[in-house]
Amino acid sequence: LYSPVGAAGARSFRVLPLDFVPPAGSYWLHVAGDSTLQRGEKEDLVLLLSNDSSAVTRAQRIVCLWPWANRSRASLEACGSPRAIGNAKTGDAVNLLSWRLPHGGVLHVSYHAATGMAGTNPQYGRCNASDLHARVPVPGRHGSLWLACNASRGVGAAEWLALGSQGEAFTGRPQPDAIVLNFALHAVGDPSLCGEGVERYHQLWSFLLASVRSVYAGLLVWHTGFLTHFDDVQAQGAVQHKQEAGYPASARRIASSWKCRTTDRLHLLADAIRPLMRRHGVETVDGLEISAPWPEATRDNRHFDGGKRNFMRQGVSIAALNEVLNLLSRAATQNRSGASSHYLENYLENTHRLNEIQSA
Repeated sequence: LYSPVGAAGARSFRVLPLDFVPPAGSYWLHVAGDSTLQRGEKEDLVLLLSNDSSAVTRAQRIVCLWPWANRSRASLEACGSPRAIGNAKTGDAVNLLSWRLPHGGVLHVSYHAATGMAGTNPQYGRCNASDLHARVPVPGRHGSLWLACNASRGVGAAEWLALGSQGEAFTGRPQPDAIVLNFALHAVGDPSLCGEGVERYHQLWSFLLASVRSVYAGLLVWHTGFLTHFDDVQAQGAVQHKQEAGYPASARRIASSWKCRTTDRLHLLADAIRPLMRRHGVETVDGLEISAPWPEATRDNRHFDGGKRNFMRQGVSIAALNEVLNLLSRAATQNRSGASSHYLENYLENTHRLNEIQSA
């Protein structure tokens, strides 16, 4: 797809690798991640598919889904506040957008912040990835903690099943064709990261991947998130221009909330879960490497704002988006789902069990 970029009438185009969407067919991509994805790649994709027009983006029809409550409503542009950014714009709902492409195919893309925010809930530290916890929740057969973990927003098996069931009415797809997962920034500030914090992070991802793989046989993608940067050239964020008594006028200090969010700690978290990704057959988009050389491309040390808010004229978020789309394109070309027959068997078995429970 050739999408216009820049002022009206300018002969400048960006090529989007959207050949994974079948002609006269449809494709559903679900993205679950924090504000770095919501403010970057999401805004880039929406603007490019809206012909670089703010008016078109603001008139974009959207469906807001709450799978855990089996509730939905129509909206324009966003399920949260349209003039906000990041998670405040997305809100607590799954934001489902759709575009008909020139070849007749329809691309459905849904965004949800739940997975990206998961670590802020201490409950996840008590969930684990045993076979028992990865199965479809059967009322009355397991304890309350097991049921609570599986019903966790953006994490548990129960919500993944509900997302597919509710989303099918709007996409015609029984489940997403691909799911992108991200959770890093909201865990990196954990003061116990050099001890049990990494173990809790690993435990959360273990449970998340086992849960989704128990009911989903499609392509899974891990987005590592972006590096934080601590240069003193940003307008706001980690580096503060406030001098304290006894220090020279040129002194700078790190805001207290940012002292732990260093690049080393982000790499520590990523390295801790790479073996899990390989074990579950998850593809990787390495946003850490993509963003590493560009400290001047962020205004607040962590967000690479895209779309109409790309005031820094940065190319980090669009590079990451391009990598995601190319990955989906390669997977479609190779005619593979990203899941082994073991995952597919689990999905079919658990879907059958869920249908039996609902019928009863």
